[in-house]
Amino acid sequence: YTSPIFGVRGTNDAAITNGAAASVDPGTRFAPTVAGTARTNTFSITNSGNEVLTISGSGLSDSTHFSVSGLPASVATGGVSNFTVRFAPTAAGDHFTVLRMTNNAPGSPFVLNLAGLGYVVDVLPNNGPYVGGNTVIVTNGYFGTITNVVVGSTGVVPTASGSNWFSIVMPALGASGAVTLVVQTSDNGNTTLANAYTYNPQGTINLPINPNSGSWTGGYPVA
Repeated sequence: YTSPIFGVRGTNDAAITNGAAASVDPGTRFAPTVAGTARTNTFSITNSGNEVLTISGSGLSDSTHFSVSGLPASVATGGVSNFTVRFAPTAAGDHFTVLRMTNNAPGSPFVLNLAGLGYVVDVLPNNGPYVGGNTVIVTNGYFGTITNVVVGSTGVVPTASGSNWFSIVMPALGASGAVTLVVQTSDNGNTTLANAYTYNPQGTINLPINPNSGSWTGGYPVA
């Protein structure tokens, strides 16, 4: 009896059972991701059978928040071929999709369940003075053990932090406009908060001067 054998391995290189629920260890449940950003996980298709494995079709039940690239048309006997899944939430909340891969192996199609949480952080206040110096508190995150926050290109050590929040004193950057915060951790990589805070323009003081002209000899009050 000859036949290909369709297998999928996760980000931890462990085999994933056809139709298994999404979970963290094999990467089928993505790490929490800030809405408007993306994460990409790499999976492998294996063929442990004795015929060439042919993949004739594939489809996602949710192609708004998930996308697939690099799926092979075939995998040789004993071969391995990688593909990637990109999770790019556009809104907060749990998102789910099913990737069905039709093939010529017994048990086709192979069903890969995928899931991920999108979230939106709160930045209070989200704008402040040109010269900095004000305290900003960021909450509702999924950061980890925070070691540093990069404001624009300036590193700032948090004044206080937890796994899902931190506070920092904003540095003076010498420019106005929106800046990105990059939260650096010792255990969970970096989280980018694009254009999360805005430095207000430098202020100017325009006051009426009365009188606004006078004698060259001076000697009178001006208010």
